[in-house]
Amino acid sequence: MLVGHAHAVKAVAFTPDGTGLATAACDGSVRVWSVGRIRSTERAVLSHPSEVNAVAYSADGKTLATGAQDGVIRLWDVAALKPIVRAELKGTVGAVRAVLLLADGDTLVSAGDDLRVRNWSLRTGKPVREWEVPGESATRFAFTADGRYMAKGEAGGAVELFRVAEKRT
Repeated sequence: MLVGHAHAVKAVAFTPDGTGLATAACDGSVRVWSVGRIRSTERAVLSHPSEVNAVAYSADGKTLATGAQDGVIRLWDVAALKPIVRAELKGTVGAVRAVLLLADGDTLVSAGDDLRVRNWSLRTGKPVREWEVPGESATRFAFTADGRYMAKGEAGGAVELFRVAEKRT
């Protein structure tokens, strides 16, 4: 059992190789863990000014994206001995609910309370495409690995599927 958060855990993500885990909680922290067959240990605590709703690793496991209640997406260098924020992506109105780092190494996909899906360029830190998602506010989001499709869960029990990007190369 991994113990450390003071409040409810909102999101979890494994590193691509399965040797690490990030956990995000209502207490405004993300904890980065080394996962082993015999023993798992906490490597770092990443503090945020508000609760964290989403976490995702890059394909190489060296970058962790976090999406928080304050509407900011933070990109952390978790390969460093002491993880640091490499960039902050701002532009979501309301909370960020889902993040996905694509294998291309330059694109992050996000969804938030403003019911907009954004494709961000990690080189510029700016959105390059946005889609407005119709319907009710969402309780949960999920993306396909290539970021082309999104599922949106709603409070009333419905799940809607959307194509939110063109074919990726």
